[in-house]
Amino acid sequence: MPPAPTDAARWWIDMQEKPAPHEAPHRHPVAASNGRDEKPKYRWITPYTDRLRDNLRIFLTLTHEQHRLIIAAREDDIYWRGDDVEHRNKYLDGRTAFENVIYETERMRKIGVDAYKAEALQRMRKMTRGFG
Repeated sequence: MPPAPTDAARWWIDMQEKPAPHEAPHRHPVAASNGRDEKPKYRWITPYTDRLRDNLRIFLTLTHEQHRLIIAAREDDIYWRGDDVEHRNKYLDGRTAFENVIYETERMRKIGVDAYKAEALQRMRKMTRGFG
């Protein structure tokens, strides 16, 4: 991360996935507190800036090695979305959640998006057999 605050902010924004349409700032109605017919009240919802802030808060607590993993993945066009990089999961073959994101992204790139989707759908069907 660059030392100058402005450069660091630009670097962090570049590290993050671009905002999705649903992440645009928008007003959200809030119910009147006294129950009377009052002029409607609103509060602002800012999903994209919240994501930037929340991910930065997590990133700043991580080790240098974890930073390197996140930066290396980003250089390979894999975005970190605050996924767990600390705890290994036996259900993910001993990978952390973010290592699994990297693994699955590489698999998808290798076999192609359509084949990956078909395989994922088949796995989901297999998992849900007997439920409903």
